Amino acid sequence: MKYFLSKQIFIDGELYGFQVPSSEPMSETQVKHFLYDRSGDIELHGVDCTDDQVADLLAIQDSRCEVSEITFEEATATLSVCRAYQEIDQHTVSAIRSRYDINRELSIIKLGSADAQYVEMQEYINACRAEGTDQKIAMGLKLSV
Repeated sequence: MKYFLSKQIFIDGELYGFQVPSSEPMSETQVKHFLYDRSGDIELHGVDCTDDQVADLLAIQDSRCEVSEITFEEATATLSVCRAYQEIDQHTVSAIRSRYDINRELSIIKLGSADAQYVEMQEYINACRAEGTDQKIAMGLKLSV
């Protein structure tokens, strides 16, 4: 995943912003694009593309939008609080709570880590978390582990 900052500008009744590739060598069917966050007129985009495709992507951008590539590390603070990341976290917690409400979880924890119910609960929680992590990786919100 490659990350880009872009300004969204409004000139003479026209809105300009980050352009998603629509023809070869990068078509929308080949490239996943995510708008992670918008803060004022600045947007953070992710595009699943190769290093070689970055130049093609930047070439189709309007210079007034000041599109620039940033690293994952530079994007991390924004990614970790964006709506998609938070929704995945909420879905993970909901999946866990659908089987183990907080009272049941606490009562199982009191049984100790050697108890079969405790082991089963931890396996379920770990599976839910792994699914959330996989979703985040697929969306470029996290790096592969």
